[in-house]
Amino acid sequence: MGKYLKENSKAKVIALEPKGSSHFSPHGHGYFISGPGYPAGAVLPKNIDLSVFSLHDYVSDSEAFNTMRFFAHKKGLLFGDSSGMVLYYAMKFIQNSPQTSESKTMVLIIGDSGESYLTHAFSDAWMIEKELLDDAISQELSSFYV
Repeated sequence: MGKYLKENSKAKVIALEPKGSSHFSPHGHGYFISGPGYPAGAVLPKNIDLSVFSLHDYVSDSEAFNTMRFFAHKKGLLFGDSSGMVLYYAMKFIQNSPQTSESKTMVLIIGDSGESYLTHAFSDAWMIEKELLDDAISQELSSFYV
């Protein structure tokens, strides 16, 4: 899909990883976000064409988990940590993009549900134990809706 978009449109394909993943860097470390990314030393699959990506970036565990918690508590949306990662990045991307009169469309893939995270990511005790709970991120997300 990314290759098609890149070849047939002006679309930018952005790859996101958890901070700590070694997909685009050989210097990985542990992280809690499940699904995307590769641990340090992992061999990347041969079917990944890195040239498709216009940009790649990282989102921290804290940013992803606090985003999923924010949207569950404030908006009633239950999605998982990788979707929290995507949504956090998209909001920051929009905030940091220059304002133009040109209309733009952003498509996000929110590919997981939050049901699997009820016992840990939605637990204050777990978030505190893992040093992930960060009220500043919730305040930052709230500012997008003012």
